[in-house]
Amino acid sequence: MFVRGGTILPMEPLVQSTNETPQGPLELRVYPGDSGEGRACGGSLYLDDGKTMAYRRGSFLRMSFVCSESGSGLHIHIGAHEGSYPAWWKQMRVEVYGSSAQSATVSGREGRRSVAVARDGQAVAFDVDDDGRGIDVDLQ
Repeated sequence: MFVRGGTILPMEPLVQSTNETPQGPLELRVYPGDSGEGRACGGSLYLDDGKTMAYRRGSFLRMSFVCSESGSGLHIHIGAHEGSYPAWWKQMRVEVYGSSAQSATVSGREGRRSVAVARDGQAVAFDVDDDGRGIDVDLQ
C-alpha cells in the first residue's frame, strides 16, 4: 500500500459487514511526510451505523488527528469525539512510520504519563486509552 506523507490513516480490524462490531483497538498509522522541522500531518475519522439516517440527528462519530514536528520531536493531537454514536474501541494503537523516537508522553484530562514505545520494523508503536475527550502525545 502506498500512503502519501502527511497522512494519519485510521484503520479498523476486518469485519465482513456493517452488522459486525470490530474487535480490538482502533489503529492510527501516522506518516509524517518529508523530514524537517515544521512538517505536519493530519487525518480524520467518521462513523455512523451505515444503515439508517440517524446521522442527521447527531448519531455519528467524528474525530480529527493532527501532528507537527519540532526540534524536540513529534507532537500528535487526537481530537475529542464529536456526535453521539458510540466508539467500538476503548484503546488505540498508534504506529508512527519513519520515527526513531525512544519515548512517548501522553497528556489528557488525567494528567501526563509515559507510555512504552516499541520498534516495529519501520515504525514505532504504542497503545493509548481513548476516553473520547481527546489526548496529546509527544514523541522524543
